[in-house]
Amino acid sequence: MNIAAISYIGRRVNRTREVLISGLLYTAGRTVAYMVLAFLILSLMLFTGDQVTRFFAGVIHGYIGLVMILIGIP
Repeated sequence: MNIAAISYIGRRVNRTREVLISGLLYTAGRTVAYMVLAFLILSLMLFTGDQVTRFFAGVIHGYIGLVMILIGIP
């Protein structure tokens, strides 16, 4: 995904300032998105406590093999 985004942003090589601003905005957007996601996950875990942990501990064993296979395919 990063390579595609960098290719899209850098397609206007002759406009250095525009490429730089677009790259910075892309980086800032991804940073904000990951921070919001982390905040949501942490707040969910803090408010629900053991319920979420028990749910994931019970469910993850059934899917971990499939996830590992899918990650290793590319």
